[in-house]
Amino acid sequence: MKTSSQNDSRLWVVSLKKEIKPITEKEKKIASKLSPFKAKEYTLVRGYTRFLLSKLFKIPALDIPLNAPLGKPPFLEDNLGYISLSHCKDSILIGWSNNELGVDIERKDRSFCAKGIANKFYSAEENYFLKNLGDDVYRYNVLKFWVLKEAAIKWQRGNIANDLSNWEVKSNFRSSFHNLLKIKLETSFFEFDEWLIGIAYKNPEQKIKKMTFII
Repeated sequence: MKTSSQNDSRLWVVSLKKEIKPITEKEKKIASKLSPFKAKEYTLVRGYTRFLLSKLFKIPALDIPLNAPLGKPPFLEDNLGYISLSHCKDSILIGWSNNELGVDIERKDRSFCAKGIANKFYSAEENYFLKNLGDDVYRYNVLKFWVLKEAAIKWQRGNIANDLSNWEVKSNFRSSFHNLLKIKLETSFFEFDEWLIGIAYKNPEQKIKKMTFII
C-alpha cells in the first residue's frame, strides 16, 4: 500500500456527468431506494471516492474501507486518513488528508438571498466587512463566507442548523472560530471556473498538495 507524507492532502472535483464507477453491493442496495437523481449522486460520490483513493493507496477500489452512510459524515477505517465530501448541482468535491478536514463546494451562480443569510446567520464582524460592498461583490463574499463556514462545520461533524451562526470566519478568510466550542481552524479558499471551494483544517502545516478537476 502506498503511504503519504504526514501533511499530505488532496482535493478532487468531479462532474456529475461523469460515468459511474463501481460501488459495493451494500451501497447499491441503498442507491436502489433513492430517486434517480439522488441515486446517481450517491453512486457517483462513493464510486469516485473509492476509485480515487484506490489510485492513491494502490489497493482495489472495492476494498477501500469507506463508511459513508446517507446523510451522515463519512469516514475511513484502517487508519487510511480522513475524507470530507460536498456537492452542488453539477459536481462533487472529495477531500482527503492524513489529518481531519472539512470541504465545501458551491457554484458562483447559486440562487440565494444573500442579505437574508448574512443578517440571520453572520456575525457583527462579518456583516461589518460586507456592509459597504456593491451588490455583486456583496453576494460573492457572502457565498465565500458560506463555503468556509460549511467546511468548518464538516470538520466539526456538526450541522448547519446548530453551528452556522457560531462559526465566525475572519475577514482575511484564513481562519474561523467557533464561539461556543472555542475551536479555531485554519481555512483556505479556492476559485475555479464556476465554483467556489472552502477547506477547513486544524494543523497550520496542512496544505493542499494536489487539486484535480475531472470535468
